[in-house]
Parts: sequence; structure tokens; C-alpha cells
Amino acid sequence: MQTPASGGGIVWVEGTVANTTAVNSRVETSGTDADAGIGGGDVRGTVANTTAVNSYVNGIKENSGSISNDQLLCQKADLRVLTANCSSRTEFLDALDFPNSNACPENAATVPTPIKINDAKTLDKIGRHPAYPLDGTYQQTADIVVTKDYQSIGSDTDPFTGEYDGDYHRIDNLTDCFVKKLHQGTVSKLHFTGAHINSEGPTGLVACKVNGTVRDILAENAHISTLGRNAPAGIGGGEVFDDGTVANTTAVNSTIKTSDWYSNAGIGAGRVGVGGTVADTTAVNSRVETSQYSAEAGIGAGLVKGTVTDTLAVNSTVKTLSWGSDAGIGAGQVDIGGKVAGTTAVDSRVETLGEYAYAGIGGGQVEGMVTNTTAVNSRVETSSSGVNACAGIGGGLVKGTVANTRAVNSTVETSGVLSGAAIGGGQVKAGGRVANTTAENSNVTTSGNAAHAGIGGGRLILAARLLTPGR
Repeated sequence: MQTPASGGGIVWVEGTVANTTAVNSRVETSGTDADAGIGGGDVRGTVANTTAVNSYVNGIKENSGSISNDQLLCQKADLRVLTANCSSRTEFLDALDFPNSNACPENAATVPTPIKINDAKTLDKIGRHPAYPLDGTYQQTADIVVTKDYQSIGSDTDPFTGEYDGDYHRIDNLTDCFVKKLHQGTVSKLHFTGAHINSEGPTGLVACKVNGTVRDILAENAHISTLGRNAPAGIGGGEVFDDGTVANTTAVNSTIKTSDWYSNAGIGAGRVGVGGTVADTTAVNSRVETSQYSAEAGIGAGLVKGTVTDTLAVNSTVKTLSWGSDAGIGAGQVDIGGKVAGTTAVDSRVETLGEYAYAGIGGGQVEGMVTNTTAVNSRVETSSSGVNACAGIGGGLVKGTVANTRAVNSTVETSGVLSGAAIGGGQVKAGGRVANTTAENSNVTTSGNAAHAGIGGGRLILAARLLTPGR
């Protein structure tokens, strides 16, 4: 006997089949005494909660029950292209590892067709021509060389809210931010070469201000500088706000410089606000530098109030020239609540020249949390003029937490008065915590008066905690 069914072929006495759903499915039998059904073919026990939609049993259409309430069959569907009776709930099919079905067909009339961008003239129309709106969906189809008169897409009051897919094509010779302000939109998969941007305000190669998503960016021979006060600069974004994200940014042979107070600088971003994220930033043969007061500099970001993760610097330099301007590879300064994780420096250098200008690989000044920092063949240094300019591989000045720091063939050196140095934390303040520090073939040196040096911590103040595994 053959008894095909969806749910159970034959359900014996005391047998139970429950919660069966069939959509666009078929059950067929052709043998003698071969029952067919959805739920059960030959039912002698209990079958409960069976749903059949547009399905057939031996050629007879079955429509029992309804999926209108659960709407389980819209796995991985884009909200913009669903028909009216579908939702984006995916748990059911995800759990069963089902592929997409036709139960929720795409509404072809609403599938967004990208507007093709293939030259500088067409690019310039975005936000300036009715057919090229700021909330549009765009795809670049060719490499583009812009003119020196290029103007950013959108503005502070009318931001770009659409999607721009560069499809890994180049944009050459930018003289302004690609996008002025990105708000809940996306810019992705772009390769920028030969950009030279000089600005008075916040400046980012991709976007001056980011409250959307920037991802998959490569910048080569990009040179960005700001001259105004409170004018952060970066490759992914000048400033990353609230829910903004910059991910997978690579800079090669590039420079970021700022020249006034409070003008932070970085490769991922100049400044990362609360809730902002910068991830997977790589700098190769690149340099980040600031020259005025309280202008923090870093590869991941200059000033971090949000999150920076997975930063890699190779043969790169971070340097600040003025007092109160911290420098680091992960971040120059990590504020309370800020997090920096997964920073690696290879053949790289961090240097500060001013008083109270802290330097580190993970973070120059750490009030938040820095974890998983690695330095290989790298150097952290503060100058003789830098009174109380502490330096460290994990953090220069630690008021928060530094954990899991490793230094290999690396050097930390200070020459100023009260300028502690360490692999771990140069100076660990009250409430600061340094844990799990490893040094291999590395050196820590100070030459100034009252400038303490150590592995773990250079100078510990009051209730600071220095922890090592097994102690």
C-alpha cells in the first residue's frame, strides 16, 4: 500500500499530526488502496491545524484554512516589492531552511529599477533634476571623472535619502564630499581615486555627514583637509551621527588633515557620535594629522562616542601637533560609553607633540572601553615638550577599561615630565582598569622627571586596577 500525504501518509490510532502547511504543492497516488491527503492520507488518529493553499491532492484543488494571519511565506522579501497579502516575517521558512516560493510573488510594478549613472553630467543631475530625486535608487555603470566644479549631492537641509550603488566603479578627482549629508540612505561599492578636498566645514570623502550607511569604499591617493573650527574630516564620513554606519573602508596612500580647534580627523570618520558605528577600516601607507587644540586623530576615528571595530593600520602614521589633542590607531579619544575593539597596527606610528596630548594604539585617551589591541613593529611616542603626555599600546591615559592588549616588537617612549608610558596603559586613573596585557620583544622607555614606565601600567592613581591572568 502506498499512501502519500503532506503531514502524514498514514496516521494510526493514537497517532497525531499537527500544524501542517502546504502552498503551491501537489500530492498524488496511483496505486490500489493508496490514499492521499494534506495532513494525512489514511487518517485513523488525530490531524490538527492543517492549511492548504493552491495545492492539489490527486488533481483536486485544496484550499483549507488560511495563511493570511500568519503570513509565513515571505522569506527574504523586500518590503517594497511584496503583494498586499504578504509580510516580511521569515521565522517559519528560515527554521525549515526552505527556499523562496511563489506564495508571495513580487509585485513587479513596484520593484525599483535603478537609474543608471554613467558620466559626470548625469551624476550632477542627482537632486538637481526632477528625474533624479534625492530619494532615488541609482547604479553607476562606468568609471567617472568629475570636473573641478563638482558639487556634493544634496545639502544639510535636503539630504540624500536614496541608494547609490557604485558597482565597484571609480570616481576620480573629487573636489568636494560625494554626498553633503546622508540621511537614512546608502552609498556603497565605490572606488575613489585622486580626490583633493579642502573645506571649511565637516568633510568626508563619501559624505560630509553620515546618518545612513556607507559601505565597501576604497580610496586611493585621497587628500582631505579642513580649515575651519569644529570641522571633522574622514574618508567614510566627516561625522557619523546617531544611527549612522560606515563599514569596510580602505584608504591607500591617503592623508587626512585638520587645522583648527575641535576638528577631529580619521580614516573611517573624523568623529563618531553616540549610536554611530565605524567598522572594518584599513589604512595602508596613509597619514592622519591635526594641528590645533582638542583635535583628536585616529585611523578608525578621531573622537569616538559610539563604536569603532576592526581597525587595521599598515605602515601608517597618526600625529597631533597641539596640546590636548590625543592620537591613536583605533581612536584618538574614546569617550564615556564609547567602544573601540579589534585594533591592529603593523609597522605604524602614533605621535603627539603637545601637553596633555595622550597617545596610544587602541586609544590615546580612554574613558570608555578599548579591547583586543595588537601592535606589531609599531611605535607610540610623545615629545619632550609634552608635559603629562602619557603613551601606551592599549591606551595612553586610561580612565575606563583597556583589556586584551598585545605588543610584539613594538616601542612606547615618552620624554616629557609626568609622561607615563606602558604597554597596557601609560597612566591609569582612579576607576581605570587594565587587564590581560602581553608584551613580546618590546620596549617601554621614559626620560622625563616623574615619568613612570611599565608593562601593564606606567602610573596607577588611587583606585586604578591592574589585572593580569591568574592573579
